[in-house]
Amino acid sequence: MRKIIYFVIFILINSFYIQAKSGYPEKKLGPMGMYKREMYKRYELAPLIEVEANSDSNDFDNVIAKHIKETVKYNQVALECGIQGKVVVTFTITKEGKVTNEKVIREVHDRLTKEVLIAVKELDEWLPTQNFSIKEDREFTISTLFTYKEVIIDKNGVNLVVDKRAQVSIDDLHKKLKYPKKAKKEKIEGISLVEFVVEEDGSIGEATIVKGYSLSPELDQEAIRLVKESKGWTPAEYQGKNVRSYEQMYILFELKKTKRK
Repeated sequence: MRKIIYFVIFILINSFYIQAKSGYPEKKLGPMGMYKREMYKRYELAPLIEVEANSDSNDFDNVIAKHIKETVKYNQVALECGIQGKVVVTFTITKEGKVTNEKVIREVHDRLTKEVLIAVKELDEWLPTQNFSIKEDREFTISTLFTYKEVIIDKNGVNLVVDKRAQVSIDDLHKKLKYPKKAKKEKIEGISLVEFVVEEDGSIGEATIVKGYSLSPELDQEAIRLVKESKGWTPAEYQGKNVRSYEQMYILFELKKTKRK
């Protein structure tokens, strides 16, 4: 009987150990081998505004639609409330270049409708600066679609998801490597992995050595120097805009072998 009791206790203890162990998930690697920054990431709403001129397709119509798309704003309150949809407005451009007869055909929310009407009315000041001329009054129908996507960034304001990664051509980077005297004397070799930020303008921001890839203070410093002095970066893109992003680069430190006679 005592053996049976001991056996049951043994099973229970092992069962508890297995459950406890499974409660600590292993670290998962994200893009480029980086640890996921789930505890830091936050979501921002990035508005996407699509404008379409539903009239005869010509250069004038396309220019009008393009200008409204560049002018119209996504009302912040509507954006934060998750309001999205299509607003359709008709209006007339007179041969004198004035906007009249604005009518709302379809609306989603009055805040979004107001933004479209503001952009349409702004044509009064913009049209005289253009070279287009029309012989008679023209009626336009403009469909403006308001929608958004979530942008995932970390606490440093760096995008964790991009459509196109940052790129650079740095074939000659290792030629600029200066082997630290102390590391050379101590014959320290290996591979250093640097993680860094590529800014929106292609410059290099903060750079650090990835945990587990530190060789020595001197080699770490040299690896970071090489990365920070690299030029010619094309920044990452997300939804057609340049964004800050993380990249990683391996730096090989290898001493030249002297041939034995």
